[in-house]
Amino acid sequence: MKKKKPSREELVREVAGLRRELDRFRERGGEAPAAAQLEKMFAALPDVVMTLDGEGRYLKVLARSDLLLADRPEKLEGNLIRDFLPPPTAELCLSVIRETIGSGREQTVEYRLETLDGWKWFEGRTSPLPEADGTIEKILWIARNITARKDAEETLTNALREKDLLLKELYHRVNNNLQIVISLLKLQAGYVGDEATRALLRRNRNRIASMAMIHEILYGSDNLNRIDFGRYLETLANYLFEQYSVTPGTIRLESEVGEVDFNINTALPCGLILNELLAGSLEGSGTAPPRGIIRIGIRLLEPGRVEISFARRGENFPEFSPGSPAPSFGRELIQTLAEQLGGTLESGGGEWTVWRINFCLSDNRSKSGDPR
Repeated sequence: MKKKKPSREELVREVAGLRRELDRFRERGGEAPAAAQLEKMFAALPDVVMTLDGEGRYLKVLARSDLLLADRPEKLEGNLIRDFLPPPTAELCLSVIRETIGSGREQTVEYRLETLDGWKWFEGRTSPLPEADGTIEKILWIARNITARKDAEETLTNALREKDLLLKELYHRVNNNLQIVISLLKLQAGYVGDEATRALLRRNRNRIASMAMIHEILYGSDNLNRIDFGRYLETLANYLFEQYSVTPGTIRLESEVGEVDFNINTALPCGLILNELLAGSLEGSGTAPPRGIIRIGIRLLEPGRVEISFARRGENFPEFSPGSPAPSFGRELIQTLAEQLGGTLESGGGEWTVWRINFCLSDNRSKSGDPR
């Protein structure tokens, strides 16, 4: 005949009996083997076992140590939890009790309690205790002391917060140092009479500025692992249009950037590439300012793969065509950066001058160790 499974109330009574028997053994120095066996059995039990009614009244309270309770069991039993717990904790526990009785389902909650041994964290699990007629008026509350786990989590959280603060400070200082270099190049350009040299200094100043913007965005971001590249592109474009004093209405910039976030190892070369293409297009050729349309697109081709496209059409744009046989530091820089990304560079002329860089984000994750 199959043995009947004990009810929850029977288990509670069994726990109480074990504790009384263990206390008797301890008082009279009972036989070592029996006492040791009871010690092991009691050690495997939860830290706190209680039964409560729907009003939050302690009906039965058992604990491995009374120091884990808000007061002695004999003082708790027959009284309401709000008589011993602070209002926020009492209301939290009452809501769990009501939900357990109302739904008839088990509930789990974490709460902090001032015990006889100081403040402790507990994980409470509740189960309904149905009456013979099926109604539920009482619950079983089993709690475990999780203070050590909570302390470890808090230590880890504080360490991560400190790491983020240090990283932000690092990005801030790098940005400040880059701004100093930009200022030095700007001052140097004021002492140069040759226009070609001034243009060279300005191009290098813009390259450094494109990197400084990334560090500035990271410094003000809540997520130090990801950079909103759409926001970065807008900042870069506004900066370059101002640097080259583009007359409103002469060049229309059209950008289409999907929800693409890069880590710093990907954002830096991508920013330098776009800076090179955009600045090279805004410089103009001769005395006439450039006029036309510039289109920039960044999109996900498939999970983990990205395409950056740059196209322009118009007049008086400088000779910066992809297929030009003349040597160019800008073209060589773009090619080098594309290779650094582990991608391919395609270009073409015609009505539209087009550049496309296609690369896989996973290649950059392996280089940076960053999840994105």
